[in-house]
Amino acid sequence: MLTLSEGGEEALVPLLDENAELHFKGSEAATLQSADNYQIADLAAYLLNRYRGLHWELHTDGAQRAEAIAVLRAKLQ
Repeated sequence: MLTLSEGGEEALVPLLDENAELHFKGSEAATLQSADNYQIADLAAYLLNRYRGLHWELHTDGAQRAEAIAVLRAKLQ
């Protein structure tokens, strides 16, 4: 996804509104998921920032993640 020269950002932006739970496999990742309830929007925000070469701080608090995603969404407009 991150190596696409075109279309990557356009594909990820709609996922910023996807609140479905993100499922991980593996013991450590699955434990983190169950504790912090990561969503597809969180992964989309991370990938969008990587796509743009920006740092993304992943908050463990869902409200902080939602606020960071809102800030990102505003930057994309």
